[in-house]
Amino acid sequence: MGTERIASLHPSPAEGRYKCTQCGFELNVKKGQLVPPCPRCSAREFEESSGPPSGGSAPEGPAQCQ
Repeated sequence: MGTERIASLHPSPAEGRYKCTQCGFELNVKKGQLVPPCPRCSAREFEESSGPPSGGSAPEGPAQCQ
């Protein structure tokens, strides 16, 4: 079983934490919530994160940032 990837501006397939594939910034999202572009580097691809939260922060938007 591989890591779930998701593109920004698409609904998340499941609730959880997703990590930017470019800079590692993490977002907490709910199932079906639109994933915004990365608030840190503007990348548009995320993957499921299985590690501890990165502790980053960003302005609030469609997804709750960590």
